[in-house]
Amino acid sequence: MHIEDYDIEKEKNKKLFKSSKSPRKQILLGHTSRNIDDYLKSISLRHNGKYTSIPHFLIAKNGDIINLVQPIFTTNLFGYESIDNDNISIFLENEG
Repeated sequence: MHIEDYDIEKEKNKKLFKSSKSPRKQILLGHTSRNIDDYLKSISLRHNGKYTSIPHFLIAKNGDIINLVQPIFTTNLFGYESIDNDNISIFLENEG
């Protein structure tokens, strides 16, 4: 197993994500619906690189963990601030 920080433009530009001061109460699990490389490519290209609906972590089929956004930041994954502020999101690589 390998854990890495994925250095995407969104992570460098913290203006796209809000810092969350509320404690996280939930773990939101989802899946990529494609292989990990295609998923990473899609989130870096969507909305001209300003796509904020991404998970905090990805877990690849081989067990590697990729940290896309630090958990202190809120992403717009669910689309409701009250829910997004309370969770850490983890997506599993799944092509099916």
